[in-house]
Amino acid sequence: MTTTTPDDLRTNLIGAWTLQSYEADSIDGSTVTYPLGIDAQGIIMYTPDGYKAPDAARANGLTRTWR
Repeated sequence: MTTTTPDDLRTNLIGAWTLQSYEADSIDGSTVTYPLGIDAQGIIMYTPDGYKAPDAARANGLTRTWR
């Protein structure tokens, strides 16, 4: 079994990543909703000095940005 250290994880996350899906499940798991639509788009970037910059939007371009 390989152990991943926090430094290894940090190194492997550096870069830009695209959103694959964005969904919300109800507490009991019976309902799935898509707050930004089924075809939401997004990206998150991690820098070597510890910053991150996420952004997600509906496919029609309406943006939701987190800070």
